[in-house]
Amino acid sequence: MSSANLQTIQPLLPERIENSRSLLVVLMLMAFLAGLALLFSRGANRMSDHWRAQLSNTATVQILHSSPDTQQAQMQSTLQTLQSLLPEADIQPLSMDESRSLLKPWIGNTDLPEDIPVPGLITVTKSSGAINAARISAALEAEGLLVNVDDHSQYARNIQSTTRSLVGLGMGLLSILLAAGLAVSIFATRAGLSAQRDIISVLVQVGASNLFISKLFIGQAGRRAMIGAAIGIGLAALFWLGLSVLKVIGDVGWQSPQMVILDLIWLIGLWIIFALICALAAGMTARRLLARERRRA
Repeated sequence: MSSANLQTIQPLLPERIENSRSLLVVLMLMAFLAGLALLFSRGANRMSDHWRAQLSNTATVQILHSSPDTQQAQMQSTLQTLQSLLPEADIQPLSMDESRSLLKPWIGNTDLPEDIPVPGLITVTKSSGAINAARISAALEAEGLLVNVDDHSQYARNIQSTTRSLVGLGMGLLSILLAAGLAVSIFATRAGLSAQRDIISVLVQVGASNLFISKLFIGQAGRRAMIGAAIGIGLAALFWLGLSVLKVIGDVGWQSPQMVILDLIWLIGLWIIFALICALAAGMTARRLLARERRRA
């Protein structure tokens, strides 16, 4: 067979219908925002886990001495007890100037009188494993020391609560955008049925079933969604990479190749879900509308 006799096989439903470019741009923008919402949620959750892991390995011992004269002796006794109790931990006492500087957010630059006792502070950091605040308090109180041991658990719970709200907000936005993609696909299918009524009428006359015609719309919507979502999610990944490199978003951004790879896998999953939602919505809408038209006929 010569090349002159070869004919290009055209799809039953033309890809370039009216407003198809606008629909592609809308899908691209929604996929871009959905990708950013997913990356933000994962970054916030990752940051929270990192912070809480660091807090679980640290504690602050506050020495409640009655006067500045007894501070040094109580500080030394507390250090000796902590070193014998936690020999593997990094134990660092804060100087009086460092302790006073921690009060500046509440009292400003006002100098405290020397006779006002400022609690002595000691930071305790373990390389691994959580710190048992109750055990430390019991050991220090047994030595007759009046202390307050803060294992930062309340702060960690506050971080977790805030992160849950942020992740919930991101996932809520992601759900809204996926629902919007579904709505756009339904609208595009309705418009396609109306714009290609002559072609569909011919298909019906030659005996094409509703399922067969619906599959045509599934393929059309799926291809359009795959292209739009691929562009939008790809731009979201590049935008997030730029923010991470410039340190605009801090610990929420990408900080290692492993983070990039894991998030890209999630983005690929989002791309597949986005395309499937649009394709299935188009198929179900086409089948329902075709069934309604046949009943009217």
